[in-house]
Amino acid sequence: MYDVIIKNAKIIDGTGATAYNSDIAIKNGKIASIGTFKETNAKESYDAKGLIAAPGFIDIHTHSDKNLIAFPKSESRLLQGITTEIGGNCGISPFPVASRYLDDLKLYEGGSLPYEWHDAKGFLDFLEDKGTGTNFGCLVGHGSIRLAVMGYSSQKATKEELEKMRNLAKNAIKQGAFGMSTGLIYHPGSYADANEIIYILKALQEEGGYYATHMRNEREYLIDSVKESIAVSKASGVPLQISHHKSLHMPLWGKAVYETTSLIEDAKGQGMDIYCDQYPYAASATTLSSDIPSWAFEGGIDKLIERLNDPFTRAKLKEEADHSHKGRGTASKYHGWQAKKIAG
Repeated sequence: MYDVIIKNAKIIDGTGATAYNSDIAIKNGKIASIGTFKETNAKESYDAKGLIAAPGFIDIHTHSDKNLIAFPKSESRLLQGITTEIGGNCGISPFPVASRYLDDLKLYEGGSLPYEWHDAKGFLDFLEDKGTGTNFGCLVGHGSIRLAVMGYSSQKATKEELEKMRNLAKNAIKQGAFGMSTGLIYHPGSYADANEIIYILKALQEEGGYYATHMRNEREYLIDSVKESIAVSKASGVPLQISHHKSLHMPLWGKAVYETTSLIEDAKGQGMDIYCDQYPYAASATTLSSDIPSWAFEGGIDKLIERLNDPFTRAKLKEEADHSHKGRGTASKYHGWQAKKIAG
C-alpha cells in the first residue's frame, strides 16, 4: 500500500530522456515506483492529466540569504517548482562578520538581518533552526570577506591581509559553504585585482568548492571580463560559474555574446570546468550604489555620505554615474542620476 499515487502525469525526469506519461507511487515521502497503478493501491490519489511531473528545480543564483529569514516557507520559489537554491552570490554573503565593520556589512548586504552569527556555520545553523521551505546552500562572498578584513579600503591587500582573507574563505568552506562568489562591479570587491582573487580561491582548491562571479564589466568590456574570469579559474584550479551572462551594452548586442560563449566553449574543450547561467528576460536590477564610482567609497559609508553632501563632489559623481549608463539597453530612460530621485 502506497501513501499517494499520482495518475497520468507527463514525466520529464531531468536525464534528457524523452517525456512520457505514467503514474507515480509515493511512500514515506519518497518516490517508490513509476508505472501503472490503481487508485486503490494508495491512501490518496490525484489525477495529473495535462500536468508535468519533474524533479525540483535548482536555482543556482539567488539572494535569498535574507529573504529566507523574512519568508522562511519560500512560497515564491516553491510555486515555481524550485526546491533548492544557492545564495551568497555576487560577492555578498551575511558572513564573515567582523564587529569593527558590522555597520558597513549591514549596508553592503541591505541592512535587514539580525546578525546573531559570526561565520558560515552560525548563519546556516540559524536557518536550520528557523526552518526553510526550500533546500538552501550558500557561497561565501569575496566582498564580505574583504570588508571583514579591510573595510572599504581601496588599497591593494598586503600579504597579511591576503592570508586573513584566504583563511576566512577556507573556514567558510569547511563550515558548509559551497564556494566563493565575487561581485566585481560592487565595492569593496571591485578594488580587488585578479591576483587577490586567485590567492583566496586556492583555499577552495584545497577544500573543494566552485567560483561564481558577477564579472567586472558586462558592458563595453564584457569580452575582457570573460577572459579575466577564465584566467582566474585556470590559475586557481577552481571550477567557474559565470553569473547571469549577458551584454548590457547595446552596440555589442548580437556580437559580444557569440565571442564570449566561444571563449567558454574553447576553455571547456581544454578540460576546464566552466558554466554560466542566464535569466530569460530583458531586464536587470541591482543596487543604487553600483552606479557610484569606486573612489567615492574609500573610507567607508560615512565618507561616502560626506562626499554626497559636498556640492562639487556630488556634481562629479553625477557626471560619472550618468556616463556609466551610455549604451545600456534596458529601461534606459529610467537610468542615470535622475533615477535616484525616484527612490529618494
